[in-house]
Amino acid sequence: MYKIDRLPPLYLCNHWDRLGTEISGRFSGNTVFVFSQSGVWKKIKGPIQKSLRRSGFSIQLHLLPEGEAAKSWLSVKGAWQFLFEHEADRHSLIVAVGGGTVGDAAGFIASTFKRGIPFVSVPTTLLAQVDSAIGGKVGINDRGIKNSIGTFYFPEFIYIQPGVLRTLPERALRSGLAEVIKAGILGDSRLFSLLEKATSRQKLFSTLQEILSRAIRVKTNIVKKDPHELKGIRYLLNFGHTMGHAIESEGKYRRWTHGEAVAAGMMMEAKIAHSEGFCSQQTLGRLQSLLKMQGLPVEVKGPIDWMPRIRQDKKRDGNEISMVMLRKIGKAEVKKINLKKLNQCIQNY
Repeated sequence: MYKIDRLPPLYLCNHWDRLGTEISGRFSGNTVFVFSQSGVWKKIKGPIQKSLRRSGFSIQLHLLPEGEAAKSWLSVKGAWQFLFEHEADRHSLIVAVGGGTVGDAAGFIASTFKRGIPFVSVPTTLLAQVDSAIGGKVGINDRGIKNSIGTFYFPEFIYIQPGVLRTLPERALRSGLAEVIKAGILGDSRLFSLLEKATSRQKLFSTLQEILSRAIRVKTNIVKKDPHELKGIRYLLNFGHTMGHAIESEGKYRRWTHGEAVAAGMMMEAKIAHSEGFCSQQTLGRLQSLLKMQGLPVEVKGPIDWMPRIRQDKKRDGNEISMVMLRKIGKAEVKKINLKKLNQCIQNY
């Protein structure tokens, strides 16, 4: 198992200048392998290239397919071939620039190429900055199941530039807000309140630094206690994901974004917690109101074949599955629920 005694450094910077400096302080090579996607790379390549080249690096760029296609075996094989063709070795460095799909795929490629080479994570979406880039989970999709093949592999460091979020399309920003809301639910009622007050994008961006800092702190505090998900503590971070992954799968990862699916999943799982006596109707109401205000779905239309997808969930243990039960805003806990009982709860909604 990949051992980690502490989480990697995380830099929250309002400029790109420090990126090359931080890499040069840790890496003795002359070439970095940048993995990105064409859409994001076109928008932000200028300052990143400038920072890396000013620190003495040449850049070998590999563009992954757009969207979830980046997390396919075809994409991974293409990346491995690229690294072989450019004579990458065990001391080579990958710099992953992009959203969650880039970070997941590039991290998985780094973890498997020649038994593991270092990588740096540069998340460029809100969802990646507060969630997927933090915690060391990397992986790809297989057989229609999200993140079914993967490893725990931590980057050398994480570099977050909040300003890049202003370039995001509205739907991508909303998708990331689902994970920020999740962080508030799990461990920071003040963060949840800040989001309730962010009734416009102007108000959201005026408090963005604090929102990012608080959301990141919630995730890192949980990951530090259970980095490899061996104690069950880290299961907290899956709030909304048991149902959310089933929703994504039903839509073949194209109909709903990850954040949209998680938002609807959080609402479903909160209703289950309420039906089991864990949280109040008032708590349900606050969650539903905030999701709606931020333009996120609270339900999905049409039938979904839930149980076959849920049975493939990594948190399933025999005929039970670990689920996050919401107590109140800022507090939740993990409980096991029988799959038959879960199915009955789902049918009620």
